[in-house]
Amino acid sequence: TGDERYLGYAHTLVAGRDSAEIDSEALILAYAALLQRGHRFEEALVLLDTLVERVPNHGQANLMSAYINVTLGRPQKALEFCRDIEPSLGPVMSLNCASSAKMLQGKFDQSYKLLSNLLARAHMSAVERMETLINLAEISKIRGDYQGAKKYFNRLLDEDPGDTYVLARLADTYTTSGQYDECIELLKNRSQPSLQLRYAIALKNKTGEVENSLQESLHEYFSVQLAREPELSSRDYALYLLSIKNQAESALDVSLKNWKKQREIPDTELVLRAAWQARQTSRVDEVLSWVEETGLQDRDINNLLAQFKDK
Repeated sequence: TGDERYLGYAHTLVAGRDSAEIDSEALILAYAALLQRGHRFEEALVLLDTLVERVPNHGQANLMSAYINVTLGRPQKALEFCRDIEPSLGPVMSLNCASSAKMLQGKFDQSYKLLSNLLARAHMSAVERMETLINLAEISKIRGDYQGAKKYFNRLLDEDPGDTYVLARLADTYTTSGQYDECIELLKNRSQPSLQLRYAIALKNKTGEVENSLQESLHEYFSVQLAREPELSSRDYALYLLSIKNQAESALDVSLKNWKKQREIPDTELVLRAAWQARQTSRVDEVLSWVEETGLQDRDINNLLAQFKDK
């Protein structure tokens, strides 16, 4: 979330400034995006609130606030911001925003129907189309419709073949559905560490091993990243520990720390999977309570929870 174009401005213009000194709309959005990227979510929300107080119904500020609240696992609060973006950003973005929040509440069937109809009938901007396809893909995945998820992710790649987020989510979908060859083919020439990680996981699942050069590359990457900014790497680092290093207990430590800050569906699934593999399910009681309270429904998480109950 947050407009990526602002990030370059922000590094230059807000360096050394206190947040109280950031006064233009562009700078507030840029600085909030930087805070968000640094996982300083509460600080970002406070800054965005100052903009909304100045410019009521500010579309971009409300949209960023909504998505931060989704990340924090606060779907009801996110929905309040989603309603406020319609006057400036329009009904398509408002619906997509609400769909992202409702996924955490297990309320996605109506969203899927509405978004499908919009995609088929409505004229959309490039941003609206991207958001709609992403939400349709994510809803398909949490319903266990992996074929549908792959269809929508591939439509996004038709428009932007280098989108790292979409490539990673498509790779996750291939791996979840056991299509390791497809995942390997998708990622074999990719250099981004998050994609190399998923390539290595597919290789390991298919062949039982990962080539030494790839293991060394991933080890070096995570060593550097963790030294610089440990929070930013925690989800993928936990995945690396769990799926490549077979260190389930360490993966649980990292994924639980990550989940305290980020409660999106992939974060939740990962911490539960780590707990199961570490045989330490009692450590995720807070996660289980949150899943029950929000009403979260996800095929992969539900399968894990069934294993928890049968232990």
